[in-house]
Amino acid sequence: MTAGTHYHDWLVDLRRELHRRPEPAWREFYTTARIVEQVQGIGVDELHIGPDALDSDARLGVPDDVELSGWADRAREAGADPELLGRMAGGHTGAIAVLNRGEGPTVALRVDIDGLPRAESNSPDHHPTAEGFRSENEGAMHACGHDAHIAFGLGVLRAVTESDFSGTFKVVFQPAEEQIGGGKAVVESGHLNDVDTLIAVHVGLDHPTGEVVAGIDGFLAVRHLSARFTGKGAHAGGHPSQGRNAVQAMATAVQNLYAIPRHEAGATRVNAGEVGGGTASNIVPEDAFIEGEVRGETTELMEYMWAKATRVVENAAEIHECE
Repeated sequence: MTAGTHYHDWLVDLRRELHRRPEPAWREFYTTARIVEQVQGIGVDELHIGPDALDSDARLGVPDDVELSGWADRAREAGADPELLGRMAGGHTGAIAVLNRGEGPTVALRVDIDGLPRAESNSPDHHPTAEGFRSENEGAMHACGHDAHIAFGLGVLRAVTESDFSGTFKVVFQPAEEQIGGGKAVVESGHLNDVDTLIAVHVGLDHPTGEVVAGIDGFLAVRHLSARFTGKGAHAGGHPSQGRNAVQAMATAVQNLYAIPRHEAGATRVNAGEVGGGTASNIVPEDAFIEGEVRGETTELMEYMWAKATRVVENAAEIHECE
């Protein structure tokens, strides 16, 4: 019997359970608790949780306490261990499992664990809906497959414990990948300092279901862009000149972001993925926002896009007398 055969039902059930309870970046309380329970059942030599797995100060884009508290309460109601939730206070999610198996290389497998802040389809022909494991956390879903990645990590961890592997093996269950917020905190923790080989995985990537490939190229360095524009409200009919239009500043920024010249040294990308602002049709909008990202084939190319994007956003605000 192969590992894949006798792991099958366990991993399918676990993955579907996690698919039902997606949690966005730094809110992965239930997810981390279930990972910890599974790792403890498998048996490891070291298990680092929350603050022990991260450099707290290196975390990026951590939500406010009210947001974190709401998700922690939801995880508690879903059955997450209160003691584990206490160890994750302040959004210190994620875990690192370590097997020490004598002399040999140190190998790490990194899997990401967060969901996306978007609603999942309730169409009858959507597979999770049809099979009964659609997201129960409305407004969040595992659209990028991180529920499967967690299953990969746990399955490989269990397989290595049953193998003749010699060396040190680590599985990094990384939080906050979707908003580019967790990678730095893991790196700065020091847990990767002794790693000889680091393996990262992703489901899909335009390859057919059932096909496993290695050495994928083409991933781009990425940085998240979050811009807030503040102007001055005024009555649009009675006193439009007294206002400073934040939505106009945002719209100018969006147009000019896409006008950034692409770089001849390699692939570059920019995207304003979520935009909005204003309060009413007859009020000059005083607030607006852009949530987006820049990417580059190399870190240098990504930083080129970041510098251009920052200039675009700041100048758009200045043109329309906004902050």
